[in-house]
Amino acid sequence: MNGNKGKKKLRITVLILSVVLVTVMFALDRAGVVDFDGDGVFSDFENSDILTVSFLDVGQGDCAFIQSGGETMMIDTGENSAFPVVEDFADSNNIDCIDYIIATHFDSDHTGALKRIVESYEVKNLFVSNAYSSFNSSAFTDCVNTAKKNATKVVTLSGEGSISFGNAVVNTFAPSYETENENDLSIIAKVVFKDTSFLFTGDAEKAEENLLIKNGFDLKSDVLKVAHHGSDTSSSQPFLKAVSPQFFVISVGENNDYGHPNEKCLDRLYEFTDRIYRTDICGTVTAVSDGAAITFSIKN
Repeated sequence: MNGNKGKKKLRITVLILSVVLVTVMFALDRAGVVDFDGDGVFSDFENSDILTVSFLDVGQGDCAFIQSGGETMMIDTGENSAFPVVEDFADSNNIDCIDYIIATHFDSDHTGALKRIVESYEVKNLFVSNAYSSFNSSAFTDCVNTAKKNATKVVTLSGEGSISFGNAVVNTFAPSYETENENDLSIIAKVVFKDTSFLFTGDAEKAEENLLIKNGFDLKSDVLKVAHHGSDTSSSQPFLKAVSPQFFVISVGENNDYGHPNEKCLDRLYEFTDRIYRTDICGTVTAVSDGAAITFSIKN
């Protein structure tokens, strides 16, 4: 009899502990402390106390999902062949509406999947550079026209501006000077969430970096998405000094044909920090900010 009572008490104790454990894990997940889904991607995007940035592993290209206060932003989309990666991420995180897409410039490794995205999801706003029409990119023009047909508001950026996004602010700079180098017309986007910030630079090269410094654009940021996949034509010493990041993220394809990231560029980055995340090594890189500190996780 006493033995049966002991077993019953043990079962009740185990049950109580299990309930407590699940409750604690759920609370930690809601706070963004642990990844409850176990897939390396934080899925609690409606938590107003955090901002989540996921740099997707789309091979040799750029694509980032940003979440704040229940709103979703994409910066670039990767190649058309990267659409399944975008689709998998969106489906895994129950994303069927994208509030904002910023297309930094017109190379296919940055906007190749744009048309399929605007056809497959509700996209409320698409931000493009005022220079997009001057390069006679029929593929990109087709994307813009498709967006308009799908009731997406297309906004042309020029000079400095800002976008209110969830509980964050995105400060933008779209250059409008004459150049034959499309990379140097990349839209620059600085995402500011409380005391933390992320700087996205498209494929901007040294000429645009110098222009940003000359114009006094506030470059200081905690995280720098390294321009042009770590090419030696970008990330000049004066520019890196102006940004002074604590972390670098390089979106780059494994064994790519361009030798990215360039060793000279990497040497310049290491002068600032060795906290460098590369999608060719780490897979998708996710950064979570609570407004004061930023933590990283990887999924490879």
